[in-house]
Amino acid sequence: MGIDDINAVQALLLMNVQNSEVSIRELVDLGYYIGSNVTYNVRHLFETDYLEQERSERDRRSVRIRSTKKGNDLCKSLAEMEARHADALGPEVDRVDAAWALLRGLERVWSDDIRFG
Repeated sequence: MGIDDINAVQALLLMNVQNSEVSIRELVDLGYYIGSNVTYNVRHLFETDYLEQERSERDRRSVRIRSTKKGNDLCKSLAEMEARHADALGPEVDRVDAAWALLRGLERVWSDDIRFG
Protein backbone atom coordinates (compact mmCIF):
# COMPACT_ATOMS: atom_id res chain seq x y z
CA MET A 1 0.00 0.00 0.00
CA GLY A 2 3.06 2.25 0.09
CA ILE A 3 2.54 3.31 3.71
CA ASP A 4 5.74 3.25 5.70
CA ASP A 5 5.10 5.66 8.55
CA ILE A 6 3.40 3.08 10.82
CA ASN A 7 4.02 -0.58 11.57
CA ALA A 8 1.67 -3.58 11.69
CA VAL A 9 1.02 -3.28 15.44
CA GLN A 10 0.10 0.37 15.06
CA ALA A 11 -2.21 -0.47 12.13
CA LEU A 12 -3.90 -3.12 14.28
CA LEU A 13 -4.33 -0.62 17.10
CA LEU A 14 -5.84 1.84 14.63
CA MET A 15 -8.25 -0.82 13.35
CA ASN A 16 -9.36 -1.51 16.93
CA VAL A 17 -10.01 2.17 17.60
CA GLN A 18 -11.43 2.90 14.14
CA ASN A 19 -14.85 4.58 14.46
CA SER A 20 -15.03 4.76 18.23
CA GLU A 21 -13.63 6.97 20.95
CA VAL A 22 -11.75 5.09 23.66
CA SER A 23 -9.27 5.68 26.42
CA ILE A 24 -5.86 4.08 26.45
CA ARG A 25 -6.91 2.32 29.64
CA GLU A 26 -9.81 0.66 27.78
CA LEU A 27 -7.41 -0.70 25.16
CA VAL A 28 -5.19 -2.13 27.87
CA ASP A 29 -8.20 -3.55 29.77
CA LEU A 30 -9.38 -5.32 26.62
CA GLY A 31 -6.09 -7.17 26.73
CA TYR A 32 -4.97 -6.12 23.26
CA TYR A 33 -1.83 -4.30 24.33
CA ILE A 34 0.65 -3.92 27.14
CA GLY A 35 0.53 -0.50 28.84
CA SER A 36 3.87 1.01 27.85
CA ASN A 37 3.56 -0.18 24.25
CA VAL A 38 0.12 1.38 23.95
CA THR A 39 1.41 4.77 25.04
CA TYR A 40 4.32 4.63 22.57
CA ASN A 41 2.13 3.44 19.68
CA VAL A 42 -0.67 5.94 20.39
CA ARG A 43 1.89 8.76 20.55
CA HIS A 44 3.34 7.68 17.20
CA LEU A 45 -0.12 7.45 15.61
CA PHE A 46 -0.90 10.91 16.98
CA GLU A 47 2.36 12.34 15.60
CA THR A 48 1.68 10.81 12.16
CA ASP A 49 -1.92 12.17 12.17
CA TYR A 50 -3.74 8.80 12.26
CA LEU A 51 -5.21 9.46 15.72
CA GLU A 52 -6.32 12.51 17.60
CA GLN A 53 -6.52 12.74 21.35
CA GLU A 54 -8.42 14.81 23.84
CA ARG A 55 -7.93 15.13 27.59
CA SER A 56 -10.93 14.48 29.79
CA GLU A 57 -12.44 17.56 31.41
CA ARG A 58 -13.08 15.64 34.63
CA ASP A 59 -9.76 13.81 34.92
CA ARG A 60 -6.87 15.56 33.17
CA ARG A 61 -4.81 12.33 33.37
CA SER A 62 -7.31 10.51 31.16
CA VAL A 63 -6.97 10.82 27.39
CA ARG A 64 -9.63 9.80 24.86
CA ILE A 65 -8.43 8.84 21.38
CA ARG A 66 -10.23 8.57 18.07
CA SER A 67 -9.25 8.06 14.47
CA THR A 68 -8.68 11.03 12.16
CA LYS A 69 -9.79 11.20 8.52
CA LYS A 70 -6.34 9.88 7.54
CA GLY A 71 -6.76 7.03 10.02
CA ASN A 72 -10.28 6.23 8.82
CA ASP A 73 -9.09 6.22 5.20
CA LEU A 74 -6.34 3.73 6.08
CA CYS A 75 -8.82 1.54 8.00
CA LYS A 76 -11.11 1.56 4.97
CA SER A 77 -8.25 0.53 2.68
CA LEU A 78 -7.22 -2.25 5.07
CA ALA A 79 -10.81 -3.51 5.29
CA GLU A 80 -11.04 -3.54 1.48
CA MET A 81 -7.78 -5.47 1.28
CA GLU A 82 -9.08 -7.94 3.86
CA ALA A 83 -12.27 -8.39 1.78
CA ARG A 84 -10.19 -9.07 -1.36
CA HIS A 85 -8.21 -11.69 0.54
CA ALA A 86 -11.44 -13.28 1.78
CA ASP A 87 -12.83 -13.33 -1.77
CA ALA A 88 -9.65 -15.03 -2.98
CA LEU A 89 -10.41 -17.90 -0.61
CA GLY A 90 -13.56 -18.68 -2.60
CA PRO A 91 -15.78 -21.32 -0.98
CA GLU A 92 -13.41 -21.54 2.00
CA VAL A 93 -14.57 -18.11 3.17
CA ASP A 94 -17.50 -19.60 5.15
CA ARG A 95 -15.07 -21.74 7.13
CA VAL A 96 -12.83 -18.73 7.72
CA ASP A 97 -15.85 -16.68 8.90
CA ALA A 98 -16.82 -19.48 11.29
CA ALA A 99 -13.28 -19.71 12.64
CA TRP A 100 -13.16 -15.91 13.00
CA ALA A 101 -16.43 -15.91 14.96
CA LEU A 102 -15.15 -18.69 17.21
CA LEU A 103 -11.88 -16.88 17.89
CA ARG A 104 -13.66 -13.58 18.63
CA GLY A 105 -15.93 -15.45 21.06
CA LEU A 106 -12.93 -16.97 22.81
CA GLU A 107 -11.28 -13.58 22.98
CA ARG A 108 -14.41 -12.08 24.54
CA VAL A 109 -14.64 -14.87 27.14
CA TRP A 110 -10.96 -14.57 28.05
CA SER A 111 -11.06 -10.77 28.16
CA ASP A 112 -14.12 -10.81 30.42
CA ASP A 113 -12.48 -13.39 32.66
CA ILE A 114 -9.34 -11.26 32.94
CA ARG A 115 -11.29 -8.07 33.63
CA PHE A 116 -14.02 -9.41 35.87
CA GLY A 117 -12.44 -12.55 37.32
